[in-house]
Amino acid sequence: MLAQPQGLRWGIRIGRFWFQKRSFSPLPLLALIVLLPPEFNPSRLVTAIPVLAIVLSECLRLWAVGYAGSSTRTRSDTVPKLVSMGPYLHVRNPLYIANIIMYTACTILFGFKILSLLTFLYSCIQYTFIVQYEEELLTRLFGTSYLTYLNTV
Repeated sequence: MLAQPQGLRWGIRIGRFWFQKRSFSPLPLLALIVLLPPEFNPSRLVTAIPVLAIVLSECLRLWAVGYAGSSTRTRSDTVPKLVSMGPYLHVRNPLYIANIIMYTACTILFGFKILSLLTFLYSCIQYTFIVQYEEELLTRLFGTSYLTYLNTV
């Protein structure tokens, strides 16, 4: 394995932590949604857009899980196969993109303007670290195959 700058190793360690805890990471956001008073605006357009985003992001999640299977649910440093079909043919992290859209759309749906922005930023930062960890892991496990995939998708 190539020597990595200290900052990158630090980012990978943070990413591994978030990777292992990613099922629980939305809980602080959910707590805020429950505890904060909503600024709900029942306008049809204000309601329809986030609902559509939630539905489409869940469709993307189902499509991605359909190709990746149970390998997307692992918390370990083992990956049974490199998935590069379906949505993974177009983007490397369709589940993370779908999650960011879904979490942000939920906060928009319930009328949380500032929390929507915080949710988006929180999710982007979290997944940035997770992607650093996953890319290092997949490079180690799959070598040239993953590097080729990384450079083409």
